Amino acid sequence: MFCSYCGAHNLDTATVCQRCGKQIGIRGDEQAPPPPPPPSMPAGQSFTSVLTQRKNRGYVIAGSGALVALYAFFFLPYSATYTDTFGHETLTASNSGLGHGLLWLELLLALAALVVAARLMFGSNPFGMTTTSLATRTRWGVRALIGSGILSILIQLVITLMTNIEFQSGPDIGFYLHFDVGYWVYMLAMAVVLVGGVIAQRTLSSSLPPQAQRWQQPPSAR
Repeated sequence: MFCSYCGAHNLDTATVCQRCGKQIGIRGDEQAPPPPPPPSMPAGQSFTSVLTQRKNRGYVIAGSGALVALYAFFFLPYSATYTDTFGHETLTASNSGLGHGLLWLELLLALAALVVAARLMFGSNPFGMTTTSLATRTRWGVRALIGSGILSILIQLVITLMTNIEFQSGPDIGFYLHFDVGYWVYMLAMAVVLVGGVIAQRTLSSSLPPQAQRWQQPPSAR
């Protein structure tokens, strides 16, 4: 074996040149092969490990609440009507027609909360933006969870008020309406989304360095 630096002849089993002392077989402009990548974690195990991480606890709570809210919207009885002529009828939120379209905004809020929670848990680059830091994007996502919970509950209360006003001001034709289990499950589930967002906000604040926590405080608290 000949040295690639000085050309000296060495034994085939030699790893260092006897003349120049450099390693045989690797030139200075050559790079050693990269180490093999670590074995990938099975998909099921990776999914479970993400869900059980402490920093994702608030996202798991918010995402679970959003899933329950979506289920309540499409499958649970949202309202029940009683008429002297047609008897009893139970409707889901998706076909109840209450709120003059505001119910579909509730659907969008629950869906948005689910997507945001999933992106914050599993996305290495949430929301795909590169102009802002990862910490800033994460704060935006947490605020979106809190906002979706608050806004959906407010919309639910507005729908309730609108419905009561319409039926109290309308003619008495033997028509009665009350909100069923889906109404309450949806409101409770979006309250869980709000709680999950608050937990995620506290977890995020506790993970910041002391300097960042100080600058996040309002001026009156300094």
